Amino acid sequence: MDFNKFPEEIIMAVHDFQVKLKRGQFFSSYEVTMQTLDLLVQITSQCEWKNASDLNQIIKHFGKKLIDTKPWDPIISNAIKRVLYIIREDYNISTIEETDAGIKQLRSSQAAISDIGNLLLKRHTSKRLDINRAGIFRLLGDKEKDDFSQSYTDLQERIIESINLVIQEVESIYEFVAEQALTHIHTNEVIMTIGHSRCVEALLKEAAENRKFQVIVAESMPSYAGRKFAGVLAGAGIETTLIHDSAIHTMMARVNKVIVGTHAVLANGGLMAMAGTHILAQAAKYHSVPVIVCTGLYKLSPIYPSQDSFAELNSPSDVLNFEEVAGDLAHVRVINPAWDYIPPDLLSLYITNSGSYMPAYIYRLLAEYYHPDDDDI
Repeated sequence: MDFNKFPEEIIMAVHDFQVKLKRGQFFSSYEVTMQTLDLLVQITSQCEWKNASDLNQIIKHFGKKLIDTKPWDPIISNAIKRVLYIIREDYNISTIEETDAGIKQLRSSQAAISDIGNLLLKRHTSKRLDINRAGIFRLLGDKEKDDFSQSYTDLQERIIESINLVIQEVESIYEFVAEQALTHIHTNEVIMTIGHSRCVEALLKEAAENRKFQVIVAESMPSYAGRKFAGVLAGAGIETTLIHDSAIHTMMARVNKVIVGTHAVLANGGLMAMAGTHILAQAAKYHSVPVIVCTGLYKLSPIYPSQDSFAELNSPSDVLNFEEVAGDLAHVRVINPAWDYIPPDLLSLYITNSGSYMPAYIYRLLAEYYHPDDDDI
């Protein structure tokens, strides 16, 4: 495939997105996911491709460019791998529908009934279209490798519709998470959190409509996102207490549960969350306080924790202003990590847009969202 003949508007759209990523113009994983999915819809609809194999190559071509722009952030990779999975699924659906239509046509002719068995056997060996296997190959797993070279007239429309459904799913995440509020938050409870998560905000605000409880918010220095979140909760009529990060362990003894957001959910059930969350989870473990994670499944990532996953550093000026760098401080090295890794043994439950899950169940969800053949991207 000639990767030099893509529409100019697609090349510019990808470039503009890369520039925004490099400049840090997106402030949440939600924004990054939505922009990535919108871009993939444009690529699918405007680029020329004949079959699923062509589209797969195109998505991987542009996907690698986006991932290389911010290689330590799994959110972009999640969206791209999700779309690659959709391409496989929709191709298989088109394959099954064509097979069913062909078989019905044969059965309509009495003279051809005796040839159906031979036709199915032939398709089984060449195009994996055996009617008995078609409905269960997703459950049992197919050992054969399909090259996805068959062309279908409705495939592009089907894939775009499926991506748009994923976009709608992401848009409605906060609503679905909030619906589970009364199941997990009870009257007179004391809840601790850190930073500012929109999922946690939606859950707490929904619970506050029917129940009275208290929230303790760690200020999340140096970003002070917790300060902003404390103001949001107080404005919603929730009894809110703001504490310094160093007071987390002291205050944990009076807490009933910890509820946090996350940047990404890793394949082993652990978290990639804002710096400071690990200290919170450790304190909760010491005091036997359950840690609940609110997240959308678009943050589910098929990667395992590694040092490279947490290589992103924020500006040192958040910790030490440049104006203060004088005298002995001029020789001080300032490190401001963006993320913490929280292992699954410190976590109790995930609240997602599709229900609640134990950390040990995460690996099952991966099989429903991604295909192992796309791990190389």
